[in-house]
Amino acid sequence: MLLNKFKLKNWYNFSPAKRQTILQKLENKMARRAGRPNMPISIVTNEDWNCFGSFEFSNGKATLNLNILLIRDPELRFQAMATVLHEGRHYTQYYASNSELSFFEFRAKRWKKNMEKYISSSVDRELYDMQIVERDAQKFAIKKMKRWQRKFADEEDFWRIYNNLNYRFEQNEKEAIEKYGKFYRRKIRKRIGRM
Repeated sequence: MLLNKFKLKNWYNFSPAKRQTILQKLENKMARRAGRPNMPISIVTNEDWNCFGSFEFSNGKATLNLNILLIRDPELRFQAMATVLHEGRHYTQYYASNSELSFFEFRAKRWKKNMEKYISSSVDRELYDMQIVERDAQKFAIKKMKRWQRKFADEEDFWRIYNNLNYRFEQNEKEAIEKYGKFYRRKIRKRIGRM
């Protein structure tokens, strides 16, 4: 089974190329479930790249860029898993919001509106973390990993990554409430819309 390959006793013995293949199989599986095309995983070898991964759509082609550290370091295998889930969700958002939308597809309409006014982390880290497409991708990765937590109950690295994802998700919301108040979502959407 695919998930068993993420257990340290197995992952440790795989070459970086085999690890990339496993992550590609995870992306393919998630794509099938989402009803969208899969995207190839491209490894970014620049070690100064300060990002775990990114979703890119250019020239009619989607690509999931993955930091080489995620396939080199066995302790980052669950960060690699979370990154594939997160960036794959961005392609799901893009794919859904760029199809013919009916009037009741409110979530896809919100995604599309956010993508048109997307804020990168280099522009404003706080707004980046709290925009609709990022919150949705964060939540998606957390939800999937929560579903798999019993399989990885004895994997210390799983819990470190899973707990960190949850902490960051909750902390971002807490900070937004402190800064913007009870109606922080609406205020953040308005601020993004003005940018």
